[in-house]
Amino acid sequence: MLREDTCQMSRTEMKLKIILCLALILSGWPDAARAQTIVSKDLPEAGQDFDSSLNAALPGVKLNDLSRIVYGTESRRLSATQWNQIAVAAARELSLRTTNGLAITGETVDVLLYKLMANDTPSEAVLRRLCWSNNEKVTLLRDLSNNQLINDPGVIEPLINMLEYPGEKTSIRSEAAQVLCQLTRHPYSELSQYTSGAKRSQFVKWWRDWWAKNKNRHPVFDDDVKKTIIARISALQKQLCLGVRGYGELGRLHPTWVNIEYMEPSIVADIEVDTAVFSEVFSRTTPDNSRRPAHRDQDEIFLRIKAQFQTPSLPSDRTDGSRTSRIWWKDKVEQVYREELPGTDIGITVEAASRDGVFTRRVRECLKEPSESIKAEIERLMQQLKTEKDSGGATSLLVQVGEYSSVIAALTNRDLTIQRNAVIALANFNHNAADGTSIKSAVPPLIQLLKNSDAYTRYLAAWALGHVHQEDETTVAALIVALDDEDVQTSTTAMTSLGEFKPQQKVIVPALIKKLSDTNSAVRLHAIQTLGDNWGFDDNTSASVVSAMIRLVNDSNADVRLSSITVLGRIMKNVKGHDSPQEAIRALPLRDFKSQENIVVIATIRSLSDTNTAIRAAAAYSLGDMGPFDKAENAKIVEALIKALSDKNADVRSRAATALEKFGAEAKEALPVLSRMTNQPGIASDAVPRIKGAVYKLKLDEILRQKFPRLDEDAAPEQKTDTTHWTLETNTVPGIKSPPLLMKRATFRMKAMGLHPIRPADVDFVAFKAPASGKIWIGWEMDFYVETDSTIIGGMLNPWGSVQWHEDLAEPLQRDLDGAIEQFEQRVNESKIKGESRQKTDLRNATTSGFFYMQGTGQEVMPKFLEVQVSGEKMQLSLENPETGGTAIFWIDIKTRKVSAPAKKL
Repeated sequence: MLREDTCQMSRTEMKLKIILCLALILSGWPDAARAQTIVSKDLPEAGQDFDSSLNAALPGVKLNDLSRIVYGTESRRLSATQWNQIAVAAARELSLRTTNGLAITGETVDVLLYKLMANDTPSEAVLRRLCWSNNEKVTLLRDLSNNQLINDPGVIEPLINMLEYPGEKTSIRSEAAQVLCQLTRHPYSELSQYTSGAKRSQFVKWWRDWWAKNKNRHPVFDDDVKKTIIARISALQKQLCLGVRGYGELGRLHPTWVNIEYMEPSIVADIEVDTAVFSEVFSRTTPDNSRRPAHRDQDEIFLRIKAQFQTPSLPSDRTDGSRTSRIWWKDKVEQVYREELPGTDIGITVEAASRDGVFTRRVRECLKEPSESIKAEIERLMQQLKTEKDSGGATSLLVQVGEYSSVIAALTNRDLTIQRNAVIALANFNHNAADGTSIKSAVPPLIQLLKNSDAYTRYLAAWALGHVHQEDETTVAALIVALDDEDVQTSTTAMTSLGEFKPQQKVIVPALIKKLSDTNSAVRLHAIQTLGDNWGFDDNTSASVVSAMIRLVNDSNADVRLSSITVLGRIMKNVKGHDSPQEAIRALPLRDFKSQENIVVIATIRSLSDTNTAIRAAAAYSLGDMGPFDKAENAKIVEALIKALSDKNADVRSRAATALEKFGAEAKEALPVLSRMTNQPGIASDAVPRIKGAVYKLKLDEILRQKFPRLDEDAAPEQKTDTTHWTLETNTVPGIKSPPLLMKRATFRMKAMGLHPIRPADVDFVAFKAPASGKIWIGWEMDFYVETDSTIIGGMLNPWGSVQWHEDLAEPLQRDLDGAIEQFEQRVNESKIKGESRQKTDLRNATTSGFFYMQGTGQEVMPKFLEVQVSGEKMQLSLENPETGGTAIFWIDIKTRKVSAPAKKL
């Protein structure tokens, strides 16, 4: 985009522009108008200060409110010129010195900004305000560049100055570098390594040298530069497509479609044709114009057109990722053409390689031809298009280079062959026409061809309309009429083309539903497939589709039955709103579609008994595709799938096993049958462990619900309720070596205060006195306890491969259990007990991770405590995986609570 407020140019700038434009005209550069647009980008004059510019554009809006506007729809309130004025005004106020000459230092940034403002000296206050101002304005420039609201070069030099911003506790340098890279299209990911540390001075010097070279050019990489690059590369591609014949690989060039991509530090556009990558070498034309088969060893070619910055880039840490599978051309590639886009830092080059050198020479010679030769070649092709024998190649090449007008005109040619060749060529169009013709203008004659007396022509027109994909309402209306064509190929092709017009679903779907009743099975089949492949229906549409399709489950044609079962399963999956069957357990209710649910399930279950093997397999797959959604229906599905496990066909059995796997714990009744089938060829071996894993997960979830408050690091007793009282019982204490001892138990109301807060829960607390040492434990009931020289600690096991440790909550040196309980209750009521659980011991690295899982399921398992022994400062902890029966011994340092030696598996 160009600035609307063009500034007064200096005489030097005016001379530069005149010289550049004269040079372009004299050199015959093909887009002098575009070049004039590029070199006329003016540097801004000094203007209003930032506050005045902001108030003029957005009255009453403060700097702090701008981010919301920039990232919202309100950004459209301002024109590009107004946003540029705000950006330039903000950039001009970026400074490393205050107005009275005080310099910002590293100490200013790293120390002063983190001190209290109250004690600032006048000088410190001024420096602080300047730091704040710099940070706010660089952030604003970053936001504006992120949203492509800047294209004025007036912001560049102030941002380069910000690259020398001092201090370590600042993001100004990196954000300034990011904005510079976005505006100039130098990949920030490649240059970010230079924004700090020892390389920073190199980085700053590179930008200053770059600015010295480019400030009087067009330094901002905006739409003008992008369009110019695209126009030039397109012109070169067009010239090569027309001028270098006999090399079918050049069909890969699309002169009307050039992407701007930033694949390397300096490259902004890269078009490559390499037969080694395509693994395809086309036939060759001999000097006598005959064709011969191509031979890879001698006929491979390489062509590359690229636009890149001419200023050498800083070195990148990225390793070279060549896109070619084998670089046969490495020593043969030659640069056959080069040009510089005037007024920019962009150069365009063409490189070529061939084993015999012929292709390279022909490319070089072609690019030397004047632009008039291109026009002459297009005229020649237009003449060939009118000849039946030559029209196929002529129409294809004209469309390839974006010359659509004559090809569209050929759609009304009386010669049937010329008509068909034009249809085929236009269906394979690449992008926007180079000759200014809109591809939309092909729609009316193509629609007219749908009425042609020749069935094959009508078929081609229906096919082409889907590929051209223009004039949605008009095209869809014509294709719907074509659904009733007496030619089946035309009718079914019209269905396929309608699938390209998804926004017109409300019109298309009812028309396709009607074709589900067609007397021709091929039409019914195609209607089913088109409906299933192209739309994720809402509830009402799905209900109408299902009610029409459900009877096709009993169709006389096996292919129709097969497709209907498959699509019905897909519709069920889509209606429930989940991306994969495994997520179905969390699916939303079926809402209005509920009435169709039983019909689909019953019909699909019945299809498990179809005489056709493929249909039975598809039914099993569809039942799995539907996934679990309703307890009652799930039970019916699981029962039917269990019966299908006895099917005489292995594929049906395998699909049934896979489907049952998706029902998780609800398929547990299938485990006995599946367990006997695991060695059968083709049966999904994952079904048994995954169903077992799902069953265990339900059990584990209940265990975790009970243990969760004790597993939260910051959970604490909230209060002693009126109903809280201590009951006396005799019990064994895991980890305490003694006969059953007297233990008191009480229930307290708890709350979890950590990362996963939950509603208050009732949790048991226990209190006991170790007989041998007299040590007292008061606290949550643990999985096991460890008696050390000074105290008792409790261990809480979890399924994530660690032990959560808890300290006892009794007062130190307290010897009387009842007295300890009384003190504990008082502390609870005063809400002083917080964070008893502060340490964990990670056990995973001490043994194979599989110890804490169910084999083959990925399901975590809650380990079982077996025994703990203490020797000095070490404890020996024995655990068991209750699902696999595996046991392991872990050695843990009591003080550090870290594993001190690899575990021993028993």
